[in-house]
Amino acid sequence: MHSALNKELTFGTEMASSPLLSGNQALCLLQSIKEQFLLTDCSNDSVLAFNHLVMDAVKNYEEDADFLVGVEDCLIFALKSLLQRSLENSEHTDTANVAEVVDRFLQTTVAHKKYLLAISNEIQDFLLCHLETGNIIDLVSNLMLSFSERNVSASCIQDWLSALIPNERVFEDWHSSIGSNCWMTLDSILDGNCLTFDVDKANAEPNIPSECDYGLLTILNAIIVGIKAFPLAGQITLSSNFQKLFMESVFLNTIGSCNHELLDVHRNLMQNTDFASVMCKTVFENSVTTGGGWYRCLTYFLEISDSNTTDLFCEMLVSKLTQGCMLTPELATTINLLSEKISKHLSITEWLGEVALENDLTYLQDVEKNCSMALAISCLVKILSGQESTDQSKEVVFSILQLIVQWKASYPDSFLFDCNLSEHTNKQLFYNTAIARFIMYTVSFNVSAIHNDMWDFYQCSTVSWLESVSSTCETSPSTHTLILLNAASKLMNALSTFLTSQTAIEDPTLPSSLTNEWKEFFEPAAHVNLCTIFMLLNSSEICIHDNIIHSMFASLSRVSIDSLLSATSRLKPYLYPGSSLPDSFQTLLYHLCTVFRKPVKYSGATQALSFRLLNTVIQHMFVSEDDDKIAEFKLPDSFHDVLKETSNKTLNMLAVFKNQQTRRHTVTQMHEEDSEAEEDELQDQEATTAETCFPDLDITEFLSLSAYLFTWRLAVKSTNHVKADHRSNYITSMNKDPVTNLDSLLTKLWYLLPDVPLVYSDSSTDMTEKRINLFETEPDFTTTAFDLNLIQHLACLLYKDILSSMPVLIRSWYNDLSKLNRANVDSYTSRYVSPVICKAELQTVSLSKHQQDIAVRARLATREVVARYEVSDADFEITVQLAANHPLSPVQVNTVKRVGVAASQWRYWILQMTMLLLHQNGSIIDALLLWKQKVDKRLDGLEECMICFSVVHGSNAQSLPKLECKTCHKKYHAECLYKWFDTSNQSTCPLCRAPMMFR
Repeated sequence: MHSALNKELTFGTEMASSPLLSGNQALCLLQSIKEQFLLTDCSNDSVLAFNHLVMDAVKNYEEDADFLVGVEDCLIFALKSLLQRSLENSEHTDTANVAEVVDRFLQTTVAHKKYLLAISNEIQDFLLCHLETGNIIDLVSNLMLSFSERNVSASCIQDWLSALIPNERVFEDWHSSIGSNCWMTLDSILDGNCLTFDVDKANAEPNIPSECDYGLLTILNAIIVGIKAFPLAGQITLSSNFQKLFMESVFLNTIGSCNHELLDVHRNLMQNTDFASVMCKTVFENSVTTGGGWYRCLTYFLEISDSNTTDLFCEMLVSKLTQGCMLTPELATTINLLSEKISKHLSITEWLGEVALENDLTYLQDVEKNCSMALAISCLVKILSGQESTDQSKEVVFSILQLIVQWKASYPDSFLFDCNLSEHTNKQLFYNTAIARFIMYTVSFNVSAIHNDMWDFYQCSTVSWLESVSSTCETSPSTHTLILLNAASKLMNALSTFLTSQTAIEDPTLPSSLTNEWKEFFEPAAHVNLCTIFMLLNSSEICIHDNIIHSMFASLSRVSIDSLLSATSRLKPYLYPGSSLPDSFQTLLYHLCTVFRKPVKYSGATQALSFRLLNTVIQHMFVSEDDDKIAEFKLPDSFHDVLKETSNKTLNMLAVFKNQQTRRHTVTQMHEEDSEAEEDELQDQEATTAETCFPDLDITEFLSLSAYLFTWRLAVKSTNHVKADHRSNYITSMNKDPVTNLDSLLTKLWYLLPDVPLVYSDSSTDMTEKRINLFETEPDFTTTAFDLNLIQHLACLLYKDILSSMPVLIRSWYNDLSKLNRANVDSYTSRYVSPVICKAELQTVSLSKHQQDIAVRARLATREVVARYEVSDADFEITVQLAANHPLSPVQVNTVKRVGVAASQWRYWILQMTMLLLHQNGSIIDALLLWKQKVDKRLDGLEECMICFSVVHGSNAQSLPKLECKTCHKKYHAECLYKWFDTSNQSTCPLCRAPMMFR
């Protein structure tokens, strides 16, 4: 079959150039070859040859009208065959072949409109059936270039572009799907930008039919790119077809991934005032009536347009409001989107105030009236938050506030306090959310005008809303319930920030008991509810949105251990057999560790909040226990379970990180030669490290790694809260367990550490301040993404925690390394970690409240602590010197001044301090307190010499009052008593005059 086709193509090519055939004969020959194509799976070369054969025939018989009519089918068939292969193969040569064939056709005198439309139809049909498109943009660009060079008419181009647009039915189906389901984002709803009663729409993903997915976006992109290159594009933009095309491309570019080439085209087109006016009107009308995805289009227009376009939106909004229209969620959301731009349009503030205030007590039980008022005050909060307050705005705000308090007194059921929210409608929840946001706005808004009863209302409302959410979280809460939780949590944080500030404490206009009542009653109650909500949601394996976690993160920054323990009263108890921890602690640890045991079910922000709360728990786990019981303590079982479940996954993931160690050796050597690397060079190294040394991990793998690192940080930090006498046993018991073995952890951890643990902050212009050491700062979990950078940051902090809390094990691990690895660890630690640890250790010593009359001076430059202890006239002084690679090398304790203590005994004391620091994970404070204890014990019971009235004799600074009078029992220095005998010529007691007896 292939040979027959090739023979016919060869024969046809020869005959096409021959004048012997008539037009009818040539047409029959082409039809015969076409039949062979239909029966044969032909090659690309054959298809291209057939196209050129048809073109040669058209050129030879262009005067034969009957031939030109009959050859149209062959023309379109040949073109479609070539287009299909070009689109499927996505090869540049194929698209060039199509452009070449089309260009040859354009050189003929044949009416080519039908032929060109066939190209459009074929491209559209292909894209609507295939998600993996060919090189459409390249193809259209080549075709448009040919059109331009061959002077194709503007009307023909316009028809060609129109043929690429899908039919109206496709667009209607597409719009009905996207317009109702695609909202801005749940983030915008939580922030109060997008207002809706139908919460399901907030959760829905854009449901774009497959035929309108990537293929349609590619069509739009290709057409606009082609128009950009066509000289008559200005005329085409005036057509309704192009305006429709533009709007569809905007819609696609806002709900999908933004195409930057389209973005540039949109910006250029919107510079045309008339065109921009038509487009803005379309977007605005759809935003205030349909909502959905049109909110995104409105936001997109605000981003790509100039101030004139923004003013046009504001004018249309003012006109809409002055027509007396009812406030709907769609209109209210549009107002919010324009809130930053309409500050000069005071009529909007007046109109919203009227809407809110017209809802008097008579209409309070009307749900629609309540919702209208809630929408109005939500918009007011958004608008007023972005501008300076005026007398007019203050009057509106406080009028609404007084009305809310009256409503609460007259119709308390409209406020969802201390109830199960699942029994109430979305509109009722929305109403309460709006009130909570309004109160939050007024907290620091001219507080002197807020009456005492309003402050009580603020505090009681906050706690009551949180109590309602807490009651509802025992079942599956709705999304509107979580939105109310977000608003109440932010309100609680605003109240806490203001009422604990020095400004509020010193403000004479506030009630004297206000701040104390908040700290002692309302804030702890709110904390209990928030902690209960968080743990109930975790137990139900409900993934909480990150914005809600962030609001809770801020609200729980000052949570106490009592509030955390109180929250366990509504949780299912969980006790581990053989654990010596109190029952409440075991239950609390179990529920907070839920997010670590099943990391894939929870977000990174949820893990971070659990870590913060557990940090508070571990500080008090061992405080209430007796010393004998503490000695039996081991790592909490909840931590052990998490490490056991995540260690295997972590080990598998870390297998691909091992080349990091070799790379670090090279980078470390380079930095030793050039200690001050340039900023650009440093950033290039970091980028190269991330690209070449680390694999692409998905979010579940990142969450498993972060759960592992978070739990290890808690385990290491817990050692700091065990008493010094039992700390060594506690750490030893951890290290004996294969799951919590430190040697294994350090090996894994070393692969995760970044080559250069320095990042640059954009908040500072000073280069020195911009460079941030990852070992020195905690990540901001409310803004940090859970990615490789955060994993490396957590690894840095864990390594620093181990160095600070477990120096004995670190030194043991370090000394067992090979010579090369030991050099790498020493260089890396000395450069990046030891300075941070030394600084923190010395600052801790300086600020410690447990110095007990020891005068301490920390010298950061020399990494040493100078401790001086004075007892009566006895003066003792020592120094504790930290090594440059602390704690890899031992701490040195040196004597500066010693009095009244024998050299052998003093050396024994120094040895005991050194042993505590080197082998028992003791801190400098622990060592200094041990030293003071030894000195006090040595001087305990010693009285001043009754001759020189000193404890230590001044001649040699070693002699103590030891010679005692048997009568009065006073003691004297031997040197003083000898001098008394010599000068007085008597051997009596200087005080009682009784004879001194020394036997």
